[in-house]
Amino acid sequence: PLLTLVSLYPRLKLTLLKRGIAYTAFKFTKLKFKRKKKAMKLKVSSIKNNSSVQAFLNGSRLSDSGKIRDIVTQYDYVDELHVKAMIDGRNGNSYRTHVYINETDGTILDYQCNCKGSFYQEGMCKHCVALAMEFTDKEKLNDELPWQVGVKTKDIEVESEKEISNLIYRETIGKRAAFLQPAIEKNVELEATVSINKIFWYDEVEYALEFKIGVGNKKYVLKNIPEFIENVKNSAKFAYGAKLDFIHNKSAFTDEALKIIDFIMDNEKFLTTDNVKYRYSYGKKLTSKRYMVITKEKLGHFFAVLKEGHIAVSENENKPVDCYVVNENPRLEISIEKIENQRGFYITFPYGEVFGDEKQLTVLSEDTFFVCDKEYSENMSQILKLMKRDDKGSYVIGEKDMPAFVKNIIPKLDKYTLLDREEDLGEYVELEAELKTYLDIDDEKISCELKAFYGENEYNILPNMNLNQQISRDMEKEQTILKEALNYFEGDLDNKLKIDIEDEDAIYSLLTEGIDKLEKISEVYISEALKKIKVADSPKVKLGVSINAGLLDLKLDLGDFPVDELEGMLSYYKKKKKYYRLKNGDFLSIENNALARLSDISETFAIKDKDLKKGNFEIPRYRALYLEQLSNTDAFDYIDLESDKNYKALIRDIRTFNDSDFEIPKGLKDTLRNYQKTGYRWLRTLDKLGFGGILADDMGLGKSLQVISYISGLKEESGETKNFIIVCPASLVYNWEKEVLKFAKGLKTAMLVGNGRQRLEILKNYKDYDILITSYDLLKRDIEYYDMEFYGVIIDEAQNIKNHNTKAARAVKTLKAANRFALTGTPIENRLSELWSIFDFLMPGFLYSYTKFKKEYETPIVTNGDIDMSDRLKHLIKPFILRRLKEDVLKELPSKTEEIIYINLEGEQKKLYLANAKHLKERLGQKSKKDFNESKLEILAEITKLRQICCAPEILFDNYSKESTKVDACLELIQAAIDNGQKVLLFSQFTSIFNLLEGRLKSLKIDYFRLDGQTSKKDRIMLVDKFNEDNTPLFLISLKAGGTGLNLTGAGIVIHFDPWWNLAAQNQATDRAHRIGQTKPVTVYKLIAKNTIEEKIIKLQNSKKELSDQIIAEGGSIVSGLDKEDFEELLEVSEL
Repeated sequence: PLLTLVSLYPRLKLTLLKRGIAYTAFKFTKLKFKRKKKAMKLKVSSIKNNSSVQAFLNGSRLSDSGKIRDIVTQYDYVDELHVKAMIDGRNGNSYRTHVYINETDGTILDYQCNCKGSFYQEGMCKHCVALAMEFTDKEKLNDELPWQVGVKTKDIEVESEKEISNLIYRETIGKRAAFLQPAIEKNVELEATVSINKIFWYDEVEYALEFKIGVGNKKYVLKNIPEFIENVKNSAKFAYGAKLDFIHNKSAFTDEALKIIDFIMDNEKFLTTDNVKYRYSYGKKLTSKRYMVITKEKLGHFFAVLKEGHIAVSENENKPVDCYVVNENPRLEISIEKIENQRGFYITFPYGEVFGDEKQLTVLSEDTFFVCDKEYSENMSQILKLMKRDDKGSYVIGEKDMPAFVKNIIPKLDKYTLLDREEDLGEYVELEAELKTYLDIDDEKISCELKAFYGENEYNILPNMNLNQQISRDMEKEQTILKEALNYFEGDLDNKLKIDIEDEDAIYSLLTEGIDKLEKISEVYISEALKKIKVADSPKVKLGVSINAGLLDLKLDLGDFPVDELEGMLSYYKKKKKYYRLKNGDFLSIENNALARLSDISETFAIKDKDLKKGNFEIPRYRALYLEQLSNTDAFDYIDLESDKNYKALIRDIRTFNDSDFEIPKGLKDTLRNYQKTGYRWLRTLDKLGFGGILADDMGLGKSLQVISYISGLKEESGETKNFIIVCPASLVYNWEKEVLKFAKGLKTAMLVGNGRQRLEILKNYKDYDILITSYDLLKRDIEYYDMEFYGVIIDEAQNIKNHNTKAARAVKTLKAANRFALTGTPIENRLSELWSIFDFLMPGFLYSYTKFKKEYETPIVTNGDIDMSDRLKHLIKPFILRRLKEDVLKELPSKTEEIIYINLEGEQKKLYLANAKHLKERLGQKSKKDFNESKLEILAEITKLRQICCAPEILFDNYSKESTKVDACLELIQAAIDNGQKVLLFSQFTSIFNLLEGRLKSLKIDYFRLDGQTSKKDRIMLVDKFNEDNTPLFLISLKAGGTGLNLTGAGIVIHFDPWWNLAAQNQATDRAHRIGQTKPVTVYKLIAKNTIEEKIIKLQNSKKELSDQIIAEGGSIVSGLDKEDFEELLEVSEL
């Protein structure tokens, strides 16, 4: 049966021969054609000759795909075989395909297909190729198709397509031309002849260029300009005669010739016959390919590309005349004379003609072409168009037009020509326009009447003035006053402009700036009624400041200003109004004056309006520092500040804290760096004044040491035990103990660890300790037992209380203490509410309630980009935040270099990513904003899966065993670093990455340590010490568990395996190595999967970082602030 099938279905034989596979089921369509005795085989070369390389390759693959069906053959003519079939395509489409074959020589006669490709591409489409392949000698064809599986093959030799061949030739010959024809290089010249021909039946003049080409004295007529340009474009070799045969590369031409070539190329449209009529001049037709027929304007531009010298000009088929080309402005003789017995003048121009336009003018005078400069061209192009070539141009000027002619034309003629005028034209000089503005109140409107006076003549200046009828008036000057007036008035009413009396904004604008501007260009007359509306001067404000019972006592003196209008004025200022309308009708400016500053103070210090009216109010003492900052700015130029000695002493202390008398603890004088001594004195000063503060130094600058020195200094000075409690992340509890033992052994310290009974026992005896150390987690559990009052509370990594609604934040704020300080390198990670929460711990009420803070600061700054509120917040918090950056204070710290290594996903990993990203984006697109907000956690989980696929699909899919390009790249990077004697820190958010890496590391015999959330607190310290001291080259560290509080200066290489939303967390992790004690340059590598969500995270980090930089100086987490559009952007799938 199989042999029978093979004999009936030739394609089956080919399939069996090629693949050696036994099939148990087949689906065939029997070939229907009339058999002939002779066997025909279509030549493969015939298919190649009738198709592009791409169509040939695609069709060859398609021929063996099983998509060709319903093949029918028939003979339309003798030896002409007509083959037709249906070919299945993508998306359920099918294509009717025809091929016509000459059986005599095995070539293709014709082909046809109804696919789109056949309509726009030359040659056979892939469907026609596939059908034709059915009738080739496929056993021979196998040797030519390299993609066939299981068959030894050789490469197909194909011919480059014409466009590619031309490209290769041009690029190659361009480099070699100068060497192939050294005698030609920079020697080929182009000579131009200008033809000016009168065309009788069109009654017009035609301008044309023709050229000669050659070297030296031997020149050939350029008979085909378009062909010449194509030769230049393609660096083609062309012969004009026995002595001129060369490659038309630009290196062959002189600089002047190249300018002419560029001009021709820029104006190629003049070379096409479509743009040229049959032109006859004196009975002869111009040959379009020899002549470049151009416009008079373009001819003027052509002269500008020529060098100074000679040019031949042929006029009306006459013998060419030699003319000159010079780059200078002509001084033409022009005359103006009175017409005898008539009221008018003659203006006479010399013989000549102008070419070009106001951008580039060329003037022909006698036998010289003058190529004019830009200024001359702009001013004289229209005037000199009156010149004529055949006679002197003489024109009449009517007397009524003389004033305008004298004003606008004569100055240009005087400047640029040799003007001869017999008569004194002074009587035609226009009178100077005198402008007057009349302002009045009329029928509940403020009116404005504009007038122009010319001697005894008076004119109304109206928006709809007729310029043609008013040609003798100074319209430019009149338009200036009208334009200015329309900035403040609108419409016209009985030849007047108006402002409605109820439009206070427009009236205020007129009174404060409009009248001044109108007075600069006209005389302004104001009616008595309008003068009654005034802009009152801002009152002088006095502010007395004293300290009384721990509060700032403020006394306000407004002088003669009516206190009962203060509340209304302040409400206007809050609405960002420029003025306030007093009850007497006057306007009061509230921009940049004492009242404006008073409004700022009342708003910032939350002073109630009723208290302002009383003129006496109290505010917390910590507001003194902000008030002092304001007093030193322009804001207080309008306010007299009178302060008592207690206030001055407080300000002096905070201003000069660095020169304070606080002694550095004896054991730390040689340990502390200068900037750390400054931090110590700052802490001591705030402690003395009873203020809290944020020590926000860059990571790695020793914030903990400064705090330890502060506590030691207090004890040394007083000789008493000061009870402090330090709250930090659990991972840092032992680290704090280690730091205290290292720098201040005299401080009695206890860690609140162990079971609840043990912790409670220590708490009962808290007065016996200088320092208690606990974690945020344990504090939440034990908070009910913290009924004592400490001297001070220190919170480390204060961003842990950034969410004021968490139990950790509430527990910390419950602690009782006289002094509070916060340590963090990132006071703001994403939201301003985080800053509010920290200050709510330090000095409750300092940034008001959160509701007020959000309304007056967070929303205006974040949502509206309010710079004024941002500056106000910055000034408020500035005295209570001390922040230094490493590059500013540690000049000796080795350099840190950051580099992003982009990695392309490949194979199955790429497919997985694209499929999951597309699916998630489609799901997201179907959700409303409400649905999105409700399912944000679910979406974040899906986003995390995408990030895991970027890292290594194995950590997400148990059965995955294909490519993990980032893992491979990371291992190569680690091996290279170790080979160069470097120690490496590898950070990742996913500990499952470490599980995956460990097997590979063991096979590579690379020793390593690992630290994650399962590592005990004691083991953390031990591993850190070992890594810094022994030869273990690699430390795998979970970003969350080990990103803070560790000193790992033994490493010189930091690798971030994956980007985290929180940029600050990544920076903190990096600074485990780049910190005090580091002696080697640190290189940071960030591994980023190209064109994936990881790259989008990097971009979002940079864009969202701006908020923190604006208020403090460091950026951070972004994910919690992302909206639906941000997520859609993250999921945008591009080609990997």
